[in-house]
Amino acid sequence: MSFEKLLVNTKQNPTAIENKQPNFSWIINVEGYNKSQSAYQILVASTENKLNENDADIWNSDKTESNKSAFVKYQGAALKAMQTYFWKVKIWDEKGNSSSWSDVQEFQMGLMNKENWGDSKWITLNKDTRTSPIK
Repeated sequence: MSFEKLLVNTKQNPTAIENKQPNFSWIINVEGYNKSQSAYQILVASTENKLNENDADIWNSDKTESNKSAFVKYQGAALKAMQTYFWKVKIWDEKGNSSSWSDVQEFQMGLMNKENWGDSKWITLNKDTRTSPIK
């Protein structure tokens, strides 16, 4: 079993996520017939060094019995605006054999609400000095 693609909100390593509960998805390559996923485990951490079963400080889904591999909703600690997070996943097949951990992926949170924008203003003309007729 090997991971072909890992996604957060349908994108690889996305930036500017504004969803408080992003969705994780993965595509796996397997040889043979009649193969299925029986469980998964997702880890999310604030640093790549903490991305292990003992230290994952943001979310450890633990082994979750499920064949779901698309749009698995984040269930961890509140995600902070403008923060980068690291994640990986491991799955179990229909016989209970586990895969290796996926490669480490990352996602970045955007500006989640009005308060995150501070005193920012839209970029506009201070004064409209156009002389051509407006059509």
